[in-house]
Amino acid sequence: DRIELVRNLSESIDDAVEQKRYELRSAKNLNDPIKLVADAKLQIEKALDAYRKVAKNPGFRVGKLAPHVRRLSHALEALKSEIQKNEA
Repeated sequence: DRIELVRNLSESIDDAVEQKRYELRSAKNLNDPIKLVADAKLQIEKALDAYRKVAKNPGFRVGKLAPHVRRLSHALEALKSEIQKNEA
C-alpha cells in the first residue's frame, strides 16, 4: 500500500545517506595522516622562522627549546619507523 511504499522509500534514502556519510568519514580518515604531517611541516617552518627572529636575543633561552626539538625528532623517527614496517 501507499504508506508502506513511502516508508520503504524513506528508509532506503536514509540508508543511502548513512552509507555516503560512512564513505566520506572513511575517506577522511584515510587522508588524516597525510594532512597531519603536512600541517606539522608547516608548523615546523613557522617555528624555524620564529627561532631565527629570536635566536640572537639575549632573553631567548635555546635550552628551553632543545628538549622539545628532541621530542619532536623522536616522534618523527617513530612515524618513519612505523611507515617502514608497513612498507615491507
